[in-house]
Amino acid sequence: MRILLVKPQAHLKTVLGLQRFQCLEPLEFGYLAAAIPAEHEIRVLDLRLYRFADHIFQRVLARFRPDLVGFTAYGHESGTMKRLAGTARRLLPKTHIVVGGHHATVAPADCNIPDIDYIVRGEGCAPFRALVAALDRGEEPEGVANLLLTGDRFDESASRIWPRYPDPRTLPIPRRDLWDSRSYY
Repeated sequence: MRILLVKPQAHLKTVLGLQRFQCLEPLEFGYLAAAIPAEHEIRVLDLRLYRFADHIFQRVLARFRPDLVGFTAYGHESGTMKRLAGTARRLLPKTHIVVGGHHATVAPADCNIPDIDYIVRGEGCAPFRALVAALDRGEEPEGVANLLLTGDRFDESASRIWPRYPDPRTLPIPRRDLWDSRSYY
């Protein structure tokens, strides 16, 4: 599978102001990528690094043609994340779309929209690995802890249960080879 992991660009002036002084690498994607078997092609697209982020996103979608697009977002980025999910759905209608991160964890119902197929809550390595494995087999994931399906498959009661977090010592070493570390400071 070809997997594209996308970090949206912030729009709040306070966040943009802080990014001038501190822009951290997308370590969350390094962890997810490390949890996925090596036969899958994974790319990270950090839209915070681009002036014309929407254009870059569309160009990467057209060239890479991912089977799965994964987004992370904080609350202030959720609108951008949902808009980008809509762009991905429109340009690549058969591509699976998953969201995770802080916003998906605390407000999963807000991510239950037609342009999103799956919601990962909490620490994402295990549910993301299970999702990729199921999709690779041509199946829908079932019974995966901290993974919600969207639409009429959305489990409202499961969305109200706080996710369990694994022991951090069990997490894989993040793959930092997926981005140029010189872009972060």
